[in-house]
Amino acid sequence: MLFRLWLGPILLVTVLVVAALARQVAGRWWAGPVTAGVAVLARPLLPGGPAAVPGGSPVSLLSPSETYLLPFLILLTALCVELVRDRPLGRGWFLVGPLALACAGAKASGLPVLIAGVAVASVARFVVTRTVGRRALLALGVLVAALGAGLAVFVGGGAGGLSPQALSELQWIAPYAHTIAPHAPTAPGPLPPGLATAGTKGWLFALGIVGWWLLLQSPRLVGLATLGRRPGRTDPAVWLLAGATVAGTGAMWSLFHPSDSQAYFLLPVLPFAALLTVLLLPVAATERYWRPVLAAGAAGLVLAGVLRLVAGRHGPGPASTYRGWAAGLAGPVLVALAVAAALVVGWWLACRYRPGGARLPGARLRGAGRPGAGWRGVRLRGAGVPVAVAVLLGASLGAGAIGVLPRAARVVTGVPAPKAGSRPVTAAEIRAARWLDAHAGPTDVVATNVHCLRLVTRPYCDSRAFWVSGFGGHRTLVESWGYTDAAVAAHGRHGHSYPRQPFADPALFALDERAFAAPDAATLAELRHRYRVRWLFADRRAGPVAARLGRYARLQHTDGPAAIYQLWP
Repeated sequence: MLFRLWLGPILLVTVLVVAALARQVAGRWWAGPVTAGVAVLARPLLPGGPAAVPGGSPVSLLSPSETYLLPFLILLTALCVELVRDRPLGRGWFLVGPLALACAGAKASGLPVLIAGVAVASVARFVVTRTVGRRALLALGVLVAALGAGLAVFVGGGAGGLSPQALSELQWIAPYAHTIAPHAPTAPGPLPPGLATAGTKGWLFALGIVGWWLLLQSPRLVGLATLGRRPGRTDPAVWLLAGATVAGTGAMWSLFHPSDSQAYFLLPVLPFAALLTVLLLPVAATERYWRPVLAAGAAGLVLAGVLRLVAGRHGPGPASTYRGWAAGLAGPVLVALAVAAALVVGWWLACRYRPGGARLPGARLRGAGRPGAGWRGVRLRGAGVPVAVAVLLGASLGAGAIGVLPRAARVVTGVPAPKAGSRPVTAAEIRAARWLDAHAGPTDVVATNVHCLRLVTRPYCDSRAFWVSGFGGHRTLVESWGYTDAAVAAHGRHGHSYPRQPFADPALFALDERAFAAPDAATLAELRHRYRVRWLFADRRAGPVAARLGRYARLQHTDGPAAIYQLWP
């Protein structure tokens, strides 16, 4: 419950600072709520398609630190916007350093993209105005210093670092993983596994996947076109946002991490990309034609629902071939393009021809009311761009609503708990772990036979089950090791990813398992005196627990499949 509660205030603060940043950059009040809504709720187009689209939302339940980063990073960006515009910051300078350190401590991927954005804005300012922004350069120095301090203090190094790899994100996209690199673990190297030997057809297929990703992310990435318009081209703040967006996107596609952690370079810049797309809305035309723009946004919401139905009917062939995946990916896209073309034609006709010169709501019409005008001379001047952007943003918000609202409703209203057999951890096991937390001493060490995410201990299982130490509140001798340096360094060995690697100390693992499956006095004495183990948390669902264990340890508590023993002094 506490995990659910902390997310609410962080999201609220994130929405507020995104809205403030948008109003600051765009200079219009309506840009704030629109950008905040798009930044937090919008998703890539075509929800429910045959493959997941990397880079869905800046809010990540898999990485709470990513969500925690957002308010700090966006507030720091708001300060940097003033500095790249060469405006005095006054006492705000005292916030730059602490905010930068907070970003470095929250998530290491946040500060580098902002540094890239400030650097791009500084260069753009010099090219456009032939002047050096001293405040921006000073801010850049503070950010770089904070990044260095963060790397030294907060980042521990180890085997889980990044390495260069072109098109690295392909490894985590199902069409690629099921065709070019089937059954192969992700791996470092200049190219993703299988691509170097894929041949012409494989390369075309891989590049098609990249194009598919770009198209579905178009509600965010289309905002880079703001640089093609004069107001954006001369505003250093727009260059900052664009530079950060390109840096985050480029890092995700050019760096490799065995857990796809390079994607966390893209997620924090999604609010920046959303703001750039909102900046594509011409202020004068948007405010003049606000009713057609709102209607276009609503049409985009409906369009998202239609595309969801279409996407759900397309999937790869049973053999996961190039042809099967190409059809599954291209089908919904072609339908979307056909709908978009129909909307463009319909809009063109609506702008040019209107029976009797009637006026569209909120639209300025030329020739309306003129005798004999009829279908002639009636048009909406300059409304095409804001209407097109509104449809795109509406479709993206609709995609987000389709994915988020049902799950949010289940969290708020509650859903019936699944049967115990379908759950990795049962209520009885959780109660047993909490009993251990309440009765064990603060420095006591626990041994357990629970090691695997799906509970049953078997070779090459996913060793990321941390609930015994989590609910039990105590150190364990050997629980799970999926995130240790030894496991990450062995990523790909024996054809398995790092969470499925065996424990780095086979002798210690064998000792731990023997204490439950085949206990004897010598084994338990070694645990007690050499490793300071005081408690045994035995789970019959995880592995065999010998009946004679009670001869060598005192049974203190049982609940369902879990039994807790205390070793003799």
